[in-house]
Amino acid sequence: MMEEETLLKPRAAIYCRTANADDFTVEPQRQSLFRLAKEKGFDDLVEYLDKGQKCTTLDRPAFKRLTEDMVAGEIQIVFVKNASRLSRDCIALAEWLEMAHTLGVEVISENGDIADGAFRQVQSAIREMMQHR
Repeated sequence: MMEEETLLKPRAAIYCRTANADDFTVEPQRQSLFRLAKEKGFDDLVEYLDKGQKCTTLDRPAFKRLTEDMVAGEIQIVFVKNASRLSRDCIALAEWLEMAHTLGVEVISENGDIADGAFRQVQSAIREMMQHR
């Protein structure tokens, strides 16, 4: 039974992004996400780290690999410190989270599920504004 549960357990990842390339800034974020994932029952995590990367673009090496792995069905849960680690471009963030939701990928921050009800309302409003451009 335990082997069966292990096989059915979703694959989880952590995603860290810092504007500085040094380990000093990424390590606290990384350790915090490992603790959060462990609290949720995940020990075997895939790490995606973008050091020295600005959040104004989604064109970041580790972020692109994470997205590709999600599309391939290899990752079902992503732990991230907060939404700004993903992007500070609201439209790009909303589109990426919509893609994650469509794929069945849960995105969890230290404050809870990023794609919760309140965020879904904002996401819907942004989508509606985009249609009227």
